Amino acid sequence: MRVDADGVGHNFGLHLRDEGFPVQMVHVGVPVEEQPNLQMEDPARRFVNRKAQYYQRIADTLEHDALDGLTDDITVNQLSTLRYELDPRGRMKIESKEKARERGVVSPDRAEALMLALGEPPQVMEWTSIRQLPAQSRRHPVFDEDSPLGYSGLGTLLKSRRFGPGGF
Repeated sequence: MRVDADGVGHNFGLHLRDEGFPVQMVHVGVPVEEQPNLQMEDPARRFVNRKAQYYQRIADTLEHDALDGLTDDITVNQLSTLRYELDPRGRMKIESKEKARERGVVSPDRAEALMLALGEPPQVMEWTSIRQLPAQSRRHPVFDEDSPLGYSGLGTLLKSRRFGPGGF
């Protein structure tokens, strides 16, 4: 689960970890990482912080009708009351909770839970088995006994019967 680790959420996240829950501490108030290779599409040029970026992802998802099951009226209402402003550099910033309170809006707890859950897509990790690589690609100083660096104990372990199910 993801927990807003700014403010009170930090201690709440630590408590959940202590109770054995898998917790990812998210700091939505930090600036968005620059990605200069994207040039004009660099998120750091569009958003003040991660919170604005994550809410925009939800807005894009809703606009493309790619979110099913959002039938909770409270969450929908909270999402509809969110406002944003542009900073002097033209970057999007979500209205602070204090300003929203001045307008009579209660804290958007459910909207923020949705923002934390859907704002950052899960990391996709890919791997390739060494057995799928061509033989010449498998040569590596750690694994290769003909290496000028010498034969590694790791290579012996990989060739032994102990490596694998029940081994190690």
